[in-house]
Amino acid sequence: MSESGETDVIGNVISLLSNVVKIGVTGGTLNTNFVGGTITIGGVRMTITAVNDTDSSVTVAALADIPMVLVDDDDFNSNDGGALRGDEGEAVAELSDTFSLMQNSDDPTKNVYAPAYIRPEYELSGKETDQVALEEFVAIFGGSAYGDYASFLLAQHYFSKGDYERARMHFERLAGKSDFVFAGKALDYLVKSKRNLNTP
Repeated sequence: MSESGETDVIGNVISLLSNVVKIGVTGGTLNTNFVGGTITIGGVRMTITAVNDTDSSVTVAALADIPMVLVDDDDFNSNDGGALRGDEGEAVAELSDTFSLMQNSDDPTKNVYAPAYIRPEYELSGKETDQVALEEFVAIFGGSAYGDYASFLLAQHYFSKGDYERARMHFERLAGKSDFVFAGKALDYLVKSKRNLNTP
């Protein structure tokens, strides 16, 4: 906080309610002389209209937009160390200790998620109609997260049938998507598809 003729006050925002900012003062002395001065939070300056030095709070004329970032507390790839920043934008591989709990069963003793979820089956029967339906789904919803999973399943189907060129096209797109949970598996399949096609 700054005001002409006063020593700046520094601290941390403890709470923000409406246009009242409660501060944990770490330097300087907060007093009523700061009325008319400014408080800067996250690089945004706001005019102080009132000071309550009893509870170390200030009232600002109008609360401005203060930039902020919410960070998820998950660090699935354990690369944050002490500086928690979540996993946004990072390629996160499936966790074996989590996915091992999901078994191909509706029996709660074998699949701990069975009581909470309807377990989908992601296997094609091998019928031509399944392949056509999946191709249509990918054509319509290919840009969505569901479309990515369908594309992955379709690519696996092509691969199993020896249609490595069509499989390669899907795996190539999915392997480059950092937000796709099976991007690593898509890359593995892509390498195998190219090997089978004798392409670099």
